[in-house]
Amino acid sequence: MKEVFIKVTGLVLTLFCVFYVSFITNDSTIFASALILPLLGYFILKKDFSFFLLSFLINASFIYVFTSSYILDTNDIFIPGGDAENFYIKIIQIASGDYTFYFGRYKLFLTIVSSYYSFLNFLSIGSNSPYHFMLLSCFFGAVGNVYILKILRTILNNRQSINTFLIICFFPIILKYSTGTLREIYAYPFIFIYIYNFLKIKEGKKRYLALAMSVFFILGIRLEWVLALFSFTLFYIISGLDLVKKTKMLFLIALGSIFFVFMVINFVDFIGFDGFENYNSEKFSRIMNDEDSLRSEYSIASKLMKFGVIGRIMLFFFALISPFPPPIIRINNSVIEPLLVSIGAIYFYLNIPIIYLSIKKSLKSAKLKKITYGFLGMIISTCLLLAFTTVGSYRHKLFLFPIFLIYIPIFNNYYSNLTKKQIYGIMFFIVLVLLISYLTLK
Repeated sequence: MKEVFIKVTGLVLTLFCVFYVSFITNDSTIFASALILPLLGYFILKKDFSFFLLSFLINASFIYVFTSSYILDTNDIFIPGGDAENFYIKIIQIASGDYTFYFGRYKLFLTIVSSYYSFLNFLSIGSNSPYHFMLLSCFFGAVGNVYILKILRTILNNRQSINTFLIICFFPIILKYSTGTLREIYAYPFIFIYIYNFLKIKEGKKRYLALAMSVFFILGIRLEWVLALFSFTLFYIISGLDLVKKTKMLFLIALGSIFFVFMVINFVDFIGFDGFENYNSEKFSRIMNDEDSLRSEYSIASKLMKFGVIGRIMLFFFALISPFPPPIIRINNSVIEPLLVSIGAIYFYLNIPIIYLSIKKSLKSAKLKKITYGFLGMIISTCLLLAFTTVGSYRHKLFLFPIFLIYIPIFNNYYSNLTKKQIYGIMFFIVLVLLISYLTLK
């Protein structure tokens, strides 16, 4: 009875939230997505439907919070000329029968979203509102968060799992992309579907099917993230090997990773579809000239690139802690999004030593050793890829943030004897290091 109450309450709150979005956008068709997407979530995640609804509700509640940043500054829903706007434009064109630019590395992503709009047209809803796109992103983000919860249950107790799940649901950096129109959030759930099913691989053939499906969608949506899956699998496997076998395996992983990076770079060049044209270059330039306000990593990254090998090594650590500095530092305009992202970034910075200590201890734990090795593989390979290709927006490592957050509650299990004074001392130290680093590289 309690579970039914939670589900009904979640659905009612979700509908209320979408009603609010419908009201502020003056588009009643938004209700269609509010009904269709939770229904789809129910069929996919019956056992965890209440958690899906909660995550979907949180995501949907923040749609206007993030888009209002651009509306207030530019009178547009998107950053003018950016990928988010251009994806939306292309998807609407495809849904209406215009297949221009319908090729290359964006094809699967464009297919997913344009098919959803085509489905809405089939139902005679006939709305091209970008908020349908955003609600679909909310759906994919919520599915991803639920699968993180499934993984959490394999390594933490129920209370810790739910608390960490809630932190992930409200984490601003994840929320930002769960409410937007960029492709990373569409690959996001498949990372964790893969990990969860890999951990359950002994349960039967359906797990292999889930693994294959995950790889397929990652390849089609965010090709580079396959390296993370590859690394997780291999590092998980080698964690149980002796030192000699580990060394050989790590050498093979290094060679494989270098080959993968080479293939990614050349594949992108081969297909000749590395981005969109600027549809609104004037507004776009005005925003981006605000000290690279919305791409806060780039200025420091560009400086580090000039230092050769040493610079690339430093870029590895820079990619690890990005967004750095918090975007709000470089913003002159009063926008909401950088403020929220900065709150998430600062929370992440303060917990870096806690995450490090937790991972260090987990490598010696019989229960956590293998999965921690797997996560380390993902972290190392992703940051190396970013360091040697492009340290782009932190969205390129979106799936790493939940992994980092997993190790915060684990810290309490290992270091419960530490006083608050000692913890605050650790946090002060990391802030001091980051501040000195920023002032040096600025």
